[in-house]
Amino acid sequence: MKSGIVLNLRQPGGNLTGVFLSQIELSAKRLELMRAVLPAATRYLVLGDAGTKDQLDATRQAATRLRVEIVAETFASPPYDIEVAIAKSRTPRVDALIVLTSPHLFDQRARISESAMKQKLPASVGYDAAGWGEAGFLIAYAADADKISARAAEMAVSILKGAKPGDIPVEQATNYELTVNLKTARALGITIPQSVLLRADRVIE
Repeated sequence: MKSGIVLNLRQPGGNLTGVFLSQIELSAKRLELMRAVLPAATRYLVLGDAGTKDQLDATRQAATRLRVEIVAETFASPPYDIEVAIAKSRTPRVDALIVLTSPHLFDQRARISESAMKQKLPASVGYDAAGWGEAGFLIAYAADADKISARAAEMAVSILKGAKPGDIPVEQATNYELTVNLKTARALGITIPQSVLLRADRVIE
């Protein structure tokens, strides 16, 4: 609604409906999870781009509450110089990396992971938990893409049967999954707390 795409969630109107992700709340959750994994970490590098301002603001607010410092690197437009952004963040030293949700950054996940590992920087993200986890990120916390796709398919079927999109309530994703990469943890010399492992939906060995 904030962007003006729909009138309201219950009655979106127009010709649109669907399932949306609240990346703002997810941004704060990512930082909380990293604090649980790395309780001694006090400075975080946050990578974003022109479309992630709201996420960065939410991360800053969470950082204030958790009493940690944020060092932001925001790319104005592609191509993104990932390696330079991560390398220069080491002086002064940061303890961990958080990547904000952006399709452009998702496309660069392999480069981000490789650069972070070169700097021995634990990294977290909140988009496509399975994909980012497999790319080598320490933890990834995101909405369950399979459940979103299934619900969107059900909406499409309703429309094909004659329902008007504007009459179908817009829904917020409520199912989230946490991926923990133990292979990355071992490479970085990090012990994942049992409390975090118990919450994980997927553990990469």
